[in-house]
Amino acid sequence: MRKPDWRIAPEGATHFDAEADVFCKAIGWWGNASKSFVISDHQDWGTDRYIERPTGWDGEGYPPIGWHGQFTWGEKVNWFECVMLPSKILARYKYGTWDLVHTFGQKDLEFRLLPDKAQRDRDEVITSARVMLLNMHADPILEDVLDALYDTGRLIKADDA
Repeated sequence: MRKPDWRIAPEGATHFDAEADVFCKAIGWWGNASKSFVISDHQDWGTDRYIERPTGWDGEGYPPIGWHGQFTWGEKVNWFECVMLPSKILARYKYGTWDLVHTFGQKDLEFRLLPDKAQRDRDEVITSARVMLLNMHADPILEDVLDALYDTGRLIKADDA
């Protein structure tokens, strides 16, 4: 049984099957050097056969030093990519056409893992709707409405319509 190299894992892989030597998730696995996905059922999750993808942070408190993810504050309208440094957060983010690097203290911030493709698509649709409706002004009630519309399939990408 070999250990997985998570740097080459396909997007969406949550586990590594150490006996079959493939990356997988609950509904299937990737074969042919991670290029094709095969739908299958995994019956023995939780055994030594399946190695869970490490996150480096359990979502509680502040992430550890060196953790790479996203953070937000206040109305939680925008999430910014960041790296945790001792007592500060180094954030790299876009502001218009500028690519900025800034350090923030750790007070009143919320963190999350880097989003997968589905989460990025969801954020893009909700942000587009917010821009159309409010021209980027934060409104917590509207945020809840947009989240609910997306989650029920009533708010979709224009090219998916």
